[in-house]
Amino acid sequence: MSHLIRFRAAWIRTIGSESARVDLPDAADQGVSVVTYTRSFNAPTGVSESTPIQIVVENWRGGLTAYLDDSVLVQNCDPSLRPFQHSLSGKLSGFHKLTLILEDLGNGVELRGPCYLSIA
Repeated sequence: MSHLIRFRAAWIRTIGSESARVDLPDAADQGVSVVTYTRSFNAPTGVSESTPIQIVVENWRGGLTAYLDDSVLVQNCDPSLRPFQHSLSGKLSGFHKLTLILEDLGNGVELRGPCYLSIA
């Protein structure tokens, strides 16, 4: 059975030069072509290098590009490939920043959530 650490609150949404604190799910204003969401978090306690852990984004609209700190996890992932899942096993220690960038593919952008760490 997995343990989930949900990332519901404490997101910073940036559209152009304007930033606001938001919770998930979140819908950007109509006509917005690119939205960036960032959230910082500490590594979970009790996790070793061999503990299976994944970042999961279940629902979004637009092309998804995801970064953990400065490392690209995925670029322009189409929503038809939901959910996005990426192994972070052996990569989490200390403090991290998750960045999700949504680009309009003709149907708007929206981070519908949920987004979480799944620890086996």
